[in-house]
Amino acid sequence: MFVHFRETNQGRSIFIGIESILKNALIIFFFFSIFNQDLYRVFPLLVLAVFLLSGINLIWEIKNKKMRYPVITPKILTIIFLSFAVSSVLYSIPLLDYFFWLLFLEHFLTLSIGILFILFSIPSDFYKDTQINKAIKKRSRYKNITVIGITGSYGKGSTKEFLYTVLSHKFNVLKTVSTYNTPIGIARTILSGLDAKKRVFIVEMGAYKTGDISFMSHMVKPKMGIITAVNDQHVSLFGSIDKIKKSKYELIESLPKEGIALFNGNNEITHKFYQKCKKKKILYFADYNNLGISADLRAFDIKENKFSLSFSLIFKNQNLGKFHVNLLGRHNVQNILPCIAVAHELGMNSSEIKFALSKIVPMEKTMQPFTNLKRVTLIDDTYNANPDAAIVAAEYMKVYKGKKIYVMQPMIELGKLAAQDHQKVAEIIADIADIFFVTNKNFLNYIKKGIEQADGVCDLRIATPKEISDFIVKNCKVGDVVVFEGKESALSLSLLDKDPVHGI
Repeated sequence: MFVHFRETNQGRSIFIGIESILKNALIIFFFFSIFNQDLYRVFPLLVLAVFLLSGINLIWEIKNKKMRYPVITPKILTIIFLSFAVSSVLYSIPLLDYFFWLLFLEHFLTLSIGILFILFSIPSDFYKDTQINKAIKKRSRYKNITVIGITGSYGKGSTKEFLYTVLSHKFNVLKTVSTYNTPIGIARTILSGLDAKKRVFIVEMGAYKTGDISFMSHMVKPKMGIITAVNDQHVSLFGSIDKIKKSKYELIESLPKEGIALFNGNNEITHKFYQKCKKKKILYFADYNNLGISADLRAFDIKENKFSLSFSLIFKNQNLGKFHVNLLGRHNVQNILPCIAVAHELGMNSSEIKFALSKIVPMEKTMQPFTNLKRVTLIDDTYNANPDAAIVAAEYMKVYKGKKIYVMQPMIELGKLAAQDHQKVAEIIADIADIFFVTNKNFLNYIKKGIEQADGVCDLRIATPKEISDFIVKNCKVGDVVVFEGKESALSLSLLDKDPVHGI
C-alpha cells in the first residue's frame, strides 16, 4: 500500500490529486467560514460541487473501464460491510457542521479502510497460524514424498505448471494451485490435497521479505529446488536487490545434503548462485545463438514459430534429440529445461518426456494466444509485469510481419531502479512495436526517453481501455499482433471479442 502511495500517480493522487487538493482546501475554508456568514453560506454549495466532480470522474472511469475492482472474498466482503457500517454511523452523528463532516469522513475513508484491514488482520493471522501448524504436522506424516520447491522473480508459475504436466505423465503429483505461493496457500494445498497416494509435491514459493522462503521450506521440506531467475521485481518491498538474492537462495540453503539444486544459466544472478552452491546441482541453459556454452543441460538450435517452439538437447554430454512444445516465446525454453532435468532425475526417459511435453499449453494470462473475428492475434500476458517479462513479450512480436501493437501497464515495486527499467524496456519495445499504448502516466517521462533513444519509429499513446480496444477493432487486420502486458491492460483485452487459438 505504501509503495503504491509512494511510486504511482494513482497512489499519490489519493493525497495530492486534484480532488484531494480541493477537499483539503475546503476543510481549511470551513474554519475561515465559521467567522464569516457569507462564506459559511457558500460552503455547502462548494462541497456539493466537489462531490459532483467526484461523481462525474467516477462515472467516466466506469464508462472507460478504468475502474479496478477487488477480488471478492469473505474477508473483502466483511471489510466492505464494516466500512459501510462505520461510515453510516459516523455520518449520522455529524460534528460541527453536516457538510463539513460529510467532506471530512469521505476524504479520510481510505485511511479508515486501511485501519480496518489492520484490525481485521489480527483474527485473520491467528486463523492462518492455526492452519499452517496443522499443515506442518500433516506434511511430517508423509516421509517418502518428493517435494520440489520453485522460486524466482519471474517464471516460477509457468515452470510449476509445466513441471506438473510433465511429471503427471508418470507420477501422482500434487501442486500448489493458482497463486497459492504463500505459507497459508501452501497450507491449504497440503490440508486439502496431500495423501498417501501422492509421490511428488510441487511447491511454488513467492516472497515479500527475507525469511519467507526459509519458512515455507521448513513447512514442506523440499528435496529439490529450482531458482528460475532473479531481477529487481519487488525491490521496493525488499529494500534492495541483495535482499532479494538472499531471499531466493534460502530455498537452496534449506535442501538436505542429498538434495538437488537447479539454476537458470541465462540469468546472471542465478548463474552466480550455481557457482556458489556446494550441493549437488544442475545448470540449465538456453543457447539461443548456438555458442556452445557449457551447461549440464543445454538447449540449442532453438526455432520459434508463432505458436510453438522446437529445440535440441544435450544433458550431461548425452544428446537427447529434438523436442517440441506448443508455447509462445523463446524465453519459455528456460521454463521447460528444469522440468526436463527434474523428470530425468526422477527416472523418466526421453520418449516419456517428449510425449509429456506435447501436453503442455500456455499458462493462463501468460503469453496466452487469442484471435478475434479479423484473425488479429491477441497475446494475453496480463498475469504480471516485470522488466524481463515485458521485454520477452515484445521480442515475441518479431515473428509477425503485420502491425505490432504493445499495450503495457507501467511497472511498480521496482524501487530506485524504476526509472532506468522503464527507459530500457521502452527503448526495446519502441524498436519492435509500431504503436505503444500505456494505461497510465506512471514513469511516463522515462518511457518517453526510452522511445527517443530507440532506432525504430514508434507511436506512444496514453489511452483508456475503451480507447485501446476501439483502436484495435477499427485499425487491425489479419497478420497483426497485439500484446497485453500487466494487469491494467487486461481491461482493454476484456472489451474485445476473442477466441482461444485452437490446436495448442
